[in-house]
Amino acid sequence: MIIHSSLLEQMQMVASSLAVLVIDEEEEDEDLIDRDRCPDDDNRFNLYPIKDITGGQQKVIMLAQALNCPVFLIQFDRGFPAGSYIYNHKHDLSSYKRAIKKSLRALLPKNTRVINKRTYNAFSGKTDLANILRKEHSVKNLVVMGWHSNLCIPATIGPEIRLLGEDFGYGPGAVDNNFTVMTSQRILNGSSFNWYNHSPLIELYTLL
Repeated sequence: MIIHSSLLEQMQMVASSLAVLVIDEEEEDEDLIDRDRCPDDDNRFNLYPIKDITGGQQKVIMLAQALNCPVFLIQFDRGFPAGSYIYNHKHDLSSYKRAIKKSLRALLPKNTRVINKRTYNAFSGKTDLANILRKEHSVKNLVVMGWHSNLCIPATIGPEIRLLGEDFGYGPGAVDNNFTVMTSQRILNGSSFNWYNHSPLIELYTLL
């Protein structure tokens, strides 16, 4: 559902049961960067400029640190097909996007936990993410941000969402594990947000 209020203010209200998932902001290999691409190429699918989205993400991370909320960096396992494809193709890489990602990772807390996923849904496979969140940190609420709102984000939020018109069956996601998901177009890269009404546990905030 759409929430016409501030995500940052809501984070403060649920801080004791909150964690942040930073999805697919991992470092990309220097020798695979396509330096011929224009920075605007990375904005073509976004509702807001990538630099503004990264600025919003930075505010979320800084507030999470101030609130002492755990932060998780979700990235592809390079040893599996999906990760191998991401790390070994230049079509989705540029030096501009790499610099943006680096500036964001620089703000991550030192105790940020890295979760290596094997498919688009960060909860599937052997990540044990649901148990880590619930048993180790007593998490009930998740701020989800990163790349892309068209695929990895909705796959992680709830795999019953039909991605690209197909049901890929990636296993239980955040809402299937009864986590309340808090996010905003201002912290997500991508243009597809029609999944916000999939569950009452999904809160899409209009204000940062």
